[in-house]
Amino acid sequence: MDTDGKDVTSSTLLSKLGIEDGEIRLTVGGETKSISLKGDMKVSDLVTQLKNAGVNANFDAKNQRFFVSAKETGAEGDFSLVAKDENGLKALNTLGLSTKAEYEKYCKKDDSGNTILEIDENKIGIWGTSYSGGHVLHIGAVDRRVKAVVAQVPTINGRKGAERKMGHEKFEQFLKNLTNYRTEQYVTGQRKMYPVVAEDGVAAQPHPDAYKWFTETAETIAPSWKNEITLESMEHYVEYNPASFIEFISPTPLMMIAAMDDGITPPDLIIEAFEEQAKEPKKLLKLPRGHFDVYNGATFEQASKESLKWFQQHLLTKQRSKI
Repeated sequence: MDTDGKDVTSSTLLSKLGIEDGEIRLTVGGETKSISLKGDMKVSDLVTQLKNAGVNANFDAKNQRFFVSAKETGAEGDFSLVAKDENGLKALNTLGLSTKAEYEKYCKKDDSGNTILEIDENKIGIWGTSYSGGHVLHIGAVDRRVKAVVAQVPTINGRKGAERKMGHEKFEQFLKNLTNYRTEQYVTGQRKMYPVVAEDGVAAQPHPDAYKWFTETAETIAPSWKNEITLESMEHYVEYNPASFIEFISPTPLMMIAAMDDGITPPDLIIEAFEEQAKEPKKLLKLPRGHFDVYNGATFEQASKESLKWFQQHLLTKQRSKI
């Protein structure tokens, strides 16, 4: 909400969000551009500047959130958003785009006078959802700098998940298609794309919940999203098995969240991995909804609240054992 207690819209002035004149810097593919912030700018003006600087940007008025993402895949699409000055840092925090909520405690200047964030190595927590939920399971097992992990509706085993969604016969045919594609790519050198979702279900995510969520999200907050994925990505997904790392996360605290009506990341695989592979300290949260419900509404609020409590418990306590 703004300083008047009203919901933020695209027409809301930045001054109504408590944002003063400042500067942020956006680096995309190695090229850095400065974005000046003014109190008389509208939210829509900031969105436009971010887009012009090289990223996808939207403000979701319904859920009161900014979305910023890369325009391109691969290294050329990598981007970072940092503050040039303290007002810029406050703005990033207000807009939900900073990497540290308690930024005042960690502000310092580099040799060029830029405001930077100092990271407390004893308070590093990682959170991931869906595919990235699998990533944090992997990272939590191999990187002891991580002190707490939350994996929300995570990918547990790509092969099992894909076969479950496609059905056995379609999955076997998909594997044959991948084999033919490898040969074709070797000869032609060209990549082939595959739809992320499709109304008839012939897609990377064949579940009807996925089609509904991706198409509606594209219409409302991600108009530049493309309904395509490389077949290499699908191949990597099928080969992806974060479950093999779960037993090695301990003694780092692990929380896993399962949506019991999830047709994308099967809850039984999550629960099985938690019960049979995860070691203490651990916690399992079961939510009575579907995969995409964790991103909005009451289910989002519950999942977020419990995730925050997990991080507070394991990262903000004054005395905690060294890992």
